[in-house]
Order: sequence, then C-alpha cells, then structure tokens
Amino acid sequence: MRNTMLLCLAAMAASLPAQSFYIPTNTPALGTANAFPFNTTDMRYQALILATELNSTPALITGFALAPSGGGTLAYGHVTMKMAHLAAATLSTTFDTNLAAGSVTTMDVPNFVWPVTTNVWNDVDLQTPFVYNGVDNLVVEFLVTGRITGVAMHRDATNQRVYLGSYTGQLVGTNGGLTAFKMRVITGDPTLALFGRGCVGSNALTPALSLVGSSQIGQTFTANLSNALPNAPCFAVLGFSSAAPFPIDLSVYGMTGCTGYVNAAATLLTFADGAGAASLATALPFDAGLVGLAIYSQFAPLDGGAAGGLTTSNYGRALIGN
Repeated sequence: MRNTMLLCLAAMAASLPAQSFYIPTNTPALGTANAFPFNTTDMRYQALILATELNSTPALITGFALAPSGGGTLAYGHVTMKMAHLAAATLSTTFDTNLAAGSVTTMDVPNFVWPVTTNVWNDVDLQTPFVYNGVDNLVVEFLVTGRITGVAMHRDATNQRVYLGSYTGQLVGTNGGLTAFKMRVITGDPTLALFGRGCVGSNALTPALSLVGSSQIGQTFTANLSNALPNAPCFAVLGFSSAAPFPIDLSVYGMTGCTGYVNAAATLLTFADGAGAASLATALPFDAGLVGLAIYSQFAPLDGGAAGGLTTSNYGRALIGN
C-alpha cells in the first residue's frame, strides 16, 4: 500500500518542474546562527513559509533541508516533523491553531542520528511527501526532544517562527518574530543524504556507507561501504522507507548496539575487497514516473567475531529527481 501511494505521488511530481525553493535565498553559509530547535532543550518549533515564496503553485514537497552553522553528528531522542496549510497571514502562538487545516507527519524518527556538514544544505529524512495546494501559506513544525549532540542553524530576518523550549505538551508558544531558520523546500530536485550510525565490528572499525553520483533520472548513484572485514560477504539492503517500525534495535537478535534502518524491499549479496570496501551501483532509468521516490540503502557485513555475527552501517537516502 505504501509503495502504491509513493508511485501515485511520484506520478504527480513528474508533471511538475524540478526545483527547490530557498527561503529566503540560496545562501546556506550566510546569516545569523540560532540554537532553535536543534541545539537546545526539548522544543516545539513552527516556521511559516508564504505561498508567494513557493511561487503560489501546487507542488509535491519531497524533501526539506536546513543550513547548519557547524558540522558533526547530531543525535536526538526523537524528531517529528509536520507540515500543514495555513490560510492566515501569520502564525498564532497557539501551536494547534496553526495545524488546524490538517497536518501531515512528514517525518517521525526516534533515536534520530543526523550527520551534518557546516554551511551547506543538509536534508532531513523527510519520509512522507506533502501535497502543497499552491494557495495557502505553509507551516513547518519540528518537535525535537532528547538532544544528545546538536548544532545551530543559519537564519535570516524574513520568516516568522513560534517556539517553546522545555516543551512537555504546552499549548502556547512564544512569537519569535521574523527569525525562522533558512529552509530549502525540495519539489523535484535529486538529493543524496546520510543518516544513522553503524556498530563496531571485531576489527574495531564501524562499517560506513557513503553515497556518490546522482539520483537524477537517467543517472547512476552508488552506495559505497568501508570498514568491513577484508573479503567479507556483505548484505546490501534496499528499500523505500525508513518509517516505523524503523529504526529497529537489533540487540534483541544478538547484534548488540546495531540498528536496522531500512525496510527491505530487496537484499543483495556482495563481497568486500581486501580493504573491507564494497559498492552497489543503482542505474536509474529515464522515467519521470520515478521522480519523488526515495531509495534507502544500508549495508550489513558478516563478521564472525562480532555479536550476532553481523554488523551494520549507517543508512543513505537517494531522493530521485528530474
């Protein structure tokens, strides 16, 4: 059912131009940095995007990115993202009023691990596309709890935000004025992103997945693995979702500290080379019907000296664009 829905949404995306909207501009390295909401205590945060900033045009939002002012691996107990239409010109300080038109949970990730690079656009793991109607303004909400490591995000004096720290379910937040973070709203562009973390193998190394190439239709992207045991068999897991019930703690299967992140639509066997490296290339057909789909990948190398006989890597998300 989920794959059928994604195919229908992708068909809609194929009829729309490939682009990203930058709120306010495509300047991820510039501007004041603010701790809200990814480098502070538990916080509910809403930002307003005006219809004119989305060209007042219907669009399928397939990705979303922010501009960190610092780099590193961010980690949180839980991150939830919602989007909703808003006819009003400004946000209310009552959170639910801003979502009253009917919100869509576009991301819901417990134990969210997010490696970010400073001063460039970094995708969040948007799991469910949002169908924007082209008429109303757009509300973007993040609920970030259980911060372990965080970083500030670049902002600019253009878009309204409403927020509340130490959030435990309160109804009303603070009007932060025109100080929302910079945003990239993706409606057809291809992107590659990494999330999660691997678990240490018997070689004292953590298997690591990286993505190279392009996820544009007609192009090829490759998932590369490093830090496996030399010549080890490796399972490459491909899927179309990282949503619940993922992430799954694999400790219950004896794989202490390891996590499964990807629903396995396909599992392929490959072999590491003598340096513990492997790769899996995905050639995308020139098919506009694929635009908007996300392909997730994760490696699971065999490791007889590790708990459970396997280790796992972090995971990647290839958002197909045109």
